[in-house]
Amino acid sequence: MTVTIFFLVRHGETEFNRQKRFMGWIDEPINEVGRKQVALLGKRLANEEIDFFASSPLRRTKETVEAILGHHPGGRLELYPELGEIRLGPWEGLTWKEVGERYPKEKELWETEPAKVHLPGLETVDMVRDRVGRKIDELLSTHRGERILIATHDMVVRLAIFHLLGIDNRHYRSFPVMNASLSIVRVRERLRELILFNDTSHLAPLGKNF
Repeated sequence: MTVTIFFLVRHGETEFNRQKRFMGWIDEPINEVGRKQVALLGKRLANEEIDFFASSPLRRTKETVEAILGHHPGGRLELYPELGEIRLGPWEGLTWKEVGERYPKEKELWETEPAKVHLPGLETVDMVRDRVGRKIDELLSTHRGERILIATHDMVVRLAIFHLLGIDNRHYRSFPVMNASLSIVRVRERLRELILFNDTSHLAPLGKNF
């Protein structure tokens, strides 16, 4: 039976993450904490056999995958815009408080049922899932039987897992994804298994409760 493994990692912390700002496609680098996080993540994955590396084209994910690639010289990497974070339009750069002041109804819905948020210039969760799902299916087809690492974003990790496992978007808030976390999905023909989710045990040396 052919087995394909997806290693799904979220990028390290950025200053916008620390400040609780909506980032979307603002191309911000990881911060000092983020660099320490991805260094530990790279060590965590150093002994894993990985056949192919895929990443969002945004700087924070490229910096994350580069820290992992440092332990895998010669690793094949491709950047895909389909794996980029949700485009948040008018919310990008705003703090949670500012969004709540300017878009109170949408902010409340975002905190409970984000798939129901519709706002001009803002991608819907369904739209993001559609592009992410298409890319996941493509990778599953072109790299069948391989071990694939994807460096990406909070929402994309969740929706990639949802797509692979057939989970409805209404469960979005039940699957939090932390910075520099690791999730693993195993695909064996029609059998899809969530082996690991949102694991940050490798960040313990930083002495924070991630």
